Amino acid sequence: MLIKPVENHTKLDSIIDLTIVVVCYSLKSDISTTIQSLLPPYQKDFNVENLELIIIDNGTNEITDLSKILGEIKYVYYKKTNKSLVPALNHCISMASSNLIGVMFDGGRIVTPGLLHNVVSVNQSNTRSIITTLDYYIGPQPNTDIALNGYDESVESELLKELNWLENGYNLFLNCSFDFKSLTSPISESNMIFMSKELWLELD
Repeated sequence: MLIKPVENHTKLDSIIDLTIVVVCYSLKSDISTTIQSLLPPYQKDFNVENLELIIIDNGTNEITDLSKILGEIKYVYYKKTNKSLVPALNHCISMASSNLIGVMFDGGRIVTPGLLHNVVSVNQSNTRSIITTLDYYIGPQPNTDIALNGYDESVESELLKELNWLENGYNLFLNCSFDFKSLTSPISESNMIFMSKELWLELD
């Protein structure tokens, strides 16, 4: 896997099946958890050599140390010059080595173990697919509601330990919440969207 900086970018000789752009801002433990969930052995049936991971540090002054996960991590650092994330995304999408690009807009999330394999498989059937994920919340209620009852980062961390998600990511579904009404209506919001580079560049 390549984790590359914006500076001195060169095209790869190896074939990259999937590029994932992860957006983070002042995330500490969250971004480490997110990256672990994007990599084998947690991710099943996917070769790490075929993955390119680009991390946008969107203007924070606190750079998280990810060396415990992948040795020496190189960050994509995009200096925030305005409130919009669009310039950073456009830059990183244009530099991606893969033709299939996923953008994770909130780097404080965990994905399920079959995500990367399934996304690549779906894209092979239609290279102009738009693939999105559904958002779940850890805990019995959406975080925006349960926070009023004392649910915070420390409670969530303990819950994740109890679920032993690194051993089996599908354990996350044992204690989570989801708005099932969204299954019968168009998806209005998703934290992760996958499209071909061609489609991304077609967006105005």
